[in-house]
Amino acid sequence: MVKKSFLFLSILAISFAQQKFTTSGVGAGGNMAIQLDVAYSSVVTGVGAFAAAPYYCAQGSEVTSKTACMLSSYLINVDALVQYTKDMASLDNIDDVHNIAQDNIWLFSGSLDTEVHQDTVKKTQQYFSNFVNAYKINSTFDVAAENSWVTNGYGNPCWYLGAPYLSNCQYDAAGYILKQLYGTLNAPVTMNFSNFYTFDQSEFVSSFDSGMVTYGWIYQPWSCLYNPNCKVHVALHGCDMNYGAIGNAFVRNSGLNTWAESNSIVIIYPQVLAQQVVNPAGCWDWWGYTGADYAWKSGPQMLGIYNITQNIDLITSHYRPNLSAKINKTGN
Repeated sequence: MVKKSFLFLSILAISFAQQKFTTSGVGAGGNMAIQLDVAYSSVVTGVGAFAAAPYYCAQGSEVTSKTACMLSSYLINVDALVQYTKDMASLDNIDDVHNIAQDNIWLFSGSLDTEVHQDTVKKTQQYFSNFVNAYKINSTFDVAAENSWVTNGYGNPCWYLGAPYLSNCQYDAAGYILKQLYGTLNAPVTMNFSNFYTFDQSEFVSSFDSGMVTYGWIYQPWSCLYNPNCKVHVALHGCDMNYGAIGNAFVRNSGLNTWAESNSIVIIYPQVLAQQVVNPAGCWDWWGYTGADYAWKSGPQMLGIYNITQNIDLITSHYRPNLSAKINKTGN
């Protein structure tokens, strides 16, 4: 195993050519994906989000996250959130907002969603329209889905709300996301299970209070094994969707991996810990349980994910040989 001191030195020695990446997520993961897209807009080039609120919607309040940002969208002041974004950029807490104009945005809200109402996602669309031209925003509101990550062949009935929070709606959301973010792609192919492996997230997290578990997952296509120029996409699970809750259901069945295999995209699946008091459902932090800077570049989870993406070559080169045999044997 690579020593921690070596990994942290590598973080400090990141080349000036930063690793660009895209991101997606569902629910709390969608909110985290939007936070990454806005705060790290110099390196994040697009976002796909299911059932997600505008950037900084919760404003540091768990109560607000569960009311205004999910069920009572009339309480969301989009103009105030846009101004907050600009103010934070002027203070260098997040990247220059002009970068967001280059992004491609994909938003989804199921017409049966009882957890995050569609009007919330429409506010998210309105928020992005202040920074991005309309033709770069693709929003879907007409699929009869509950609150979930929607797939084309795996999961619960589309109308069902419950674990593993993946719904078989015969709708290839993963494909729509990646095509929105990257443009024309090769058709998906069968994923190779030997291309899954775990890595030590704790090497890249600067705070013991980040709430991230020790191990995350990566899917690396064979074409990317020795190719440092592969695209990178970060996929973020929702609440009650981490490995501890649903095993590898999301990691294996998001639909992203089949597209990744044929298009040389490395998929990173970071993982958050369920904590008894502050975060029992294992949600990504979009309301402030890790600190007041949770939505800034310095936020513990934000910085942790960024560090992972910037060290992806190091992770894959050092961890894959040690873990592939174990993963193939256990099926995890």
